[in-house]
Amino acid sequence: MNEDFLLTLNYLFCDNPAKISNILKRHQNMNAFLNEGIDNYLFKQAFHSRKVDEIKGRLAKFDLAKYKARLTTLGIKYLSIFSKEYPENLRQIPNPPVLFFYKGNINLLSTDIMGVVGTRNNSVYGERVTQKFVRELTPYFTIASGGALGIDTIAHQETLGQNGMTIAVFGCGFDVDYPKINQTLFKEIEEKGLLISEYPLGAEPLYYRFPQRNRIISGLAKGVLVVEAGEKSGSLITANFALEQNREVFVVPGSVFSNISIGTNKLIQQGAKLVLEIDDILSEFQYLFSKPKKEIRPTVIKPTHQEQLSQEEKQIYDLLNVIPISCDDLVSKLNLPVNKVLSSLTVLELKGLVEEVAGKKFKSKLKVVN
Repeated sequence: MNEDFLLTLNYLFCDNPAKISNILKRHQNMNAFLNEGIDNYLFKQAFHSRKVDEIKGRLAKFDLAKYKARLTTLGIKYLSIFSKEYPENLRQIPNPPVLFFYKGNINLLSTDIMGVVGTRNNSVYGERVTQKFVRELTPYFTIASGGALGIDTIAHQETLGQNGMTIAVFGCGFDVDYPKINQTLFKEIEEKGLLISEYPLGAEPLYYRFPQRNRIISGLAKGVLVVEAGEKSGSLITANFALEQNREVFVVPGSVFSNISIGTNKLIQQGAKLVLEIDDILSEFQYLFSKPKKEIRPTVIKPTHQEQLSQEEKQIYDLLNVIPISCDDLVSKLNLPVNKVLSSLTVLELKGLVEEVAGKKFKSKLKVVN
């Protein structure tokens, strides 16, 4: 397929990927499209005459050579649905993007991806929940989100902070700084992850473009985790796309008193999987994670600076081993006040002797020698 034709169609009809697909079924190149008579075609598509004039005007002003040169200058590449590198899971969704632009590591599209989305106006609870689950997901998944303020930003930042891989999918052109406050974050994602947009240069972040963007997030992903969403949140659109695309939908419950949890709680009512800990997600993807070929029993050496610990810290440290233990179990076994146990665990974490793992449990950090 002629890529110049695809770039031109994307420029003209970026808001209607289905229309681009229909044109491509009938025409292989721009000359064939124009020779049929663009007026005739557009009127057949039931465009208003004013819309026809607008499209013809845009086409007359479109300088493809300058456009491609600007893409090169900005370091923007593009991938079409006719390329063998195009991600297969995205190809299979209804109305996939015929072409998308990208900056960064395109190989991330061949990894296992988890979408993480939520409100732009998150609470402290939403921030902490997002950080927790993203931190625990990054060893298993590339994290995809929309680059917006709120939960999206937190998901991207936490992934990068964990040296994980992240993908941001834009609802505007690459040359539009939106949101402006996230430009430094996007530069870091470009260097360490991947930026994607199906929108051409100059495309503004109009409200109706974000729902269209959301189908790409869910389309790339094995599943979508929704954290805090109001009754009319765009995150619910992403969740609905995920269901239509036969993806898993995971939802963190929120307060019944919170407006930004109405949407998430309704998703749970409607059958989405309620998530309380990381295993609620990982259990759905056991087929992805290979098991060790054989069990190897390593020699375990605990850190040697225990002489610097208080009595309570030593008691807790001696009880911890490679098998995680909850704070409640430590309180029960040691008969210590819960505040003492929590403060001691904090000190032990700061000293690098213990670590918190999934399910709010703790284990000692061990030096392993095979």
